[in-house]
Amino acid sequence: MKNTSKIEQKDWSEFKGRTGKDSVFSNKKEKNILDCIEIICKEQKIEMPEIIFEPVDNGGVKITHILHYVYSVHLDLNKVGDLTTAVLQSLAHVILIRKFKDAGNGARFSKLWNKLSDEYMYSDIDRKLNGYGTK
Repeated sequence: MKNTSKIEQKDWSEFKGRTGKDSVFSNKKEKNILDCIEIICKEQKIEMPEIIFEPVDNGGVKITHILHYVYSVHLDLNKVGDLTTAVLQSLAHVILIRKFKDAGNGARFSKLWNKLSDEYMYSDIDRKLNGYGTK
C-alpha cells in the first residue's frame, strides 16, 4: 500500500455532480468541456451523463455504469492527452451502454467511434475542447 500522506491532493469535491450550465466553475476549461459535451449529446440525441472532474486511477477517463444505466463519466484533466478523443470515446461508450448494454471495444464501438470522430474531430468543438478558440 502506497503512503500518500506526503502527496498533495487537490480537493475536487466542489466539481462533483456539476453538469448544468448554471453551475459555477473556478476554471473556464471545465465550463468549455461541459458546453461541448452538451452540444454533442443534443446532436446525438442522448441524455447528457453526469460529468465529474476528479483524479482517475488508470487512464484519464472512467465511466461508471450498471448494464444500460450510466451513472457518471469521470475526467482527469491532468492525464488526458487529447481531450476531444477522450470525450468522443467516452460518449461512444455511453451510447453503446445505453442502447445495447455493451461497454466493449468491438465492431459496434469502432463504427460509432469512426462516425463521431468524422463529425467532431477538427471541428469548432475540437478547437474549443483543446483551447484553440473557434473561428
